[in-house]
Amino acid sequence: MHRCRVLQNLARRHECASSAVINRAYGPIVLKYLFKPGRPRPVDPLQGPLLLFTKRDAWTVGDSFEGTQIFGAPGSGKTSGSGAAIARAFLSHGYGGLVLTAKPDERMLWERYCRETGRSHQLMIFGDPAHYRLNFLEYQRMLSPPGAITENLTTLLSSVMEVIGHGRGQSNDQFWRQAVRQMLRAALEALRLAGETITLTNLVALISTAPNHPDDLEDARWVERSYCVRCLTAAEGRVSERERHDLGITIGYWLHQVPSMDPRTRSNVIATFTAMIDGMTRGLMRELFCADTNIYPELTHHGVIILIDLPVKTHFEVGQFAQVLWKLLWQRAAERRRDEHRERPVFLWADEAQYFISEHDTQFQNTARAARAATVYLTQDISSYYRQISGPESRSAVDAVLANLNTKVFHANGDPATNEWAERLFAKGVQWRTNTTLSNRPEDSPHRKHGMSSGVSQAMEAEVPAQRFTMLRTGGPHNHGRVEAMIFKSGRTWTATGKNHLKVTFLQQ
Repeated sequence: MHRCRVLQNLARRHECASSAVINRAYGPIVLKYLFKPGRPRPVDPLQGPLLLFTKRDAWTVGDSFEGTQIFGAPGSGKTSGSGAAIARAFLSHGYGGLVLTAKPDERMLWERYCRETGRSHQLMIFGDPAHYRLNFLEYQRMLSPPGAITENLTTLLSSVMEVIGHGRGQSNDQFWRQAVRQMLRAALEALRLAGETITLTNLVALISTAPNHPDDLEDARWVERSYCVRCLTAAEGRVSERERHDLGITIGYWLHQVPSMDPRTRSNVIATFTAMIDGMTRGLMRELFCADTNIYPELTHHGVIILIDLPVKTHFEVGQFAQVLWKLLWQRAAERRRDEHRERPVFLWADEAQYFISEHDTQFQNTARAARAATVYLTQDISSYYRQISGPESRSAVDAVLANLNTKVFHANGDPATNEWAERLFAKGVQWRTNTTLSNRPEDSPHRKHGMSSGVSQAMEAEVPAQRFTMLRTGGPHNHGRVEAMIFKSGRTWTATGKNHLKVTFLQQ
C-alpha cells in the first residue's frame, strides 16, 4: 500500500507540474497552428493538421493515431527527413511519448529535438546512471486483479522473450513457446501461493532448484537445499480452500511433470528462460528493474517523454529485452487510458524498429486510435521484419502489423523486396499510350511513298514502379539538404495528385 501511495503521489505531482507547463508554453502555439485566423475550427479535433505535405494535403492528428511506417536505406534521409518532421510535430503539439533506441546517438538526437521545441524539462532518460527505476514485476502486480496476477506476468514475460528470439527457431515452434510459458506460469504461481516476493532473482532460484529426476525427491539433503521445494511446502500451509486446486496443479508440475521430462527438453526449456532473465538480475539492469519505482509508463499521458537509453548496439540482447518490456508495458497503459486522460495524445517511437516489432502490435493498433496513441516505426527494409518474426506464419504476421500502420513513407531504397512490395501497395492504374508506326513500300511498287499511322491505347501499369524508389533524393550538400519520399495513406486520395501516392520533399534537419 505504501508503494502504491508513493506512485499515486508522484503521478499527481508530475501531472500538475507538466499540465501547467504545457498549458502555459504550448497551448497558444497549438491553438495558433491548428486554428489560424479566418479559418473555421474543425468540429473534430482529430482533423487538426500536424504536418502540411503540400499546401492542400495535411497529415492530421487523427492520421497519426492510425500508425506510421517509414522505410529507407541507410543514408536515405528517413531519420533526418520525414522522421525528424514527424518527431518535431509530436513535440510541438504537446504529445507525451516513449522513445526506444537502437543506436547510441539517438539520445543526443532527441535531446536536441526537445531543446528546440521547448520540451527539455519533460524529457526523462531511463538508463545509466539509474536515476529512474521501474520494478516492473511489482508495478504489474499492483495493476492486476488478484486472480489475474500470475497470468498477466506470464503473458508479459513470455511476450518479451518471444520478441528477442528466445524459445523460437526450433523445429516445433509452438511446442517450445508453450513449454516455456507453462514453466514460467508454474514458477510465478509457486511464488505467489508461498507468499514469496515475486522477483526475477526468486524466479531464477526456483526454476534452477527444481528436481531433475524423481530420485532427487528421495534425497533428504537435496530436498533441504531446494528453494523450489521450500516454496511448495510453504504454500501448502497458507493457501485458502479456493486456491488449493491451483496449488495441486503447481505441485504436480514441479514434482511430477518436470522430473519426468526428457533431460534435453527440460534443460532447453530452463536455459531458454534463465539465459535472458539472469542478465536482468545483475549490474545496471538489476538497479533499473529490480529495486524501487520512481518512473512508470503513465507519465507519458501527462506530457512526459521517456527515452530508454539502453541502445541495442551497446547493450545487445539485455538492452533489447529491457526496451521491449518497456514497450509492452507502455502499450498496456495506453490501452487502459480512461476518457478523461485521452485528451493529450501519446506516441511510441522506434528507429531500427526490427529490434522491437512483435505480433502484439497488430492487436494494439486495432485500438490505438481510441487510445489516442501514435506509433512510428522506422526501418531499412521489409526483409528486416521477416527475419525478426520467425516461424511458419512469419510473413502473414508481418503483413498484419504493416496493414495496421496506415501511413507508409518510402525513402530511397535499393532493396528489391521492399520496392516491389511498395509498387504492389500503390497498385496499378490506367495509363494512356500513344503509338506511331512507320512503313516503307517495296521499290517495285507503283507508289513508293512512306506510310505512317498513329493511335492511342490503354494499359494497366504500376502507379509507382519499383525503379522509382531507387532515384529519390537522399539529402546532403549535393541535394541541398532535400530528402524525397513517396507517401501512401490508406483510404486517402491526395489532392495534389488525385491519386493514392504523393511525392514529398523534406528539408533535412
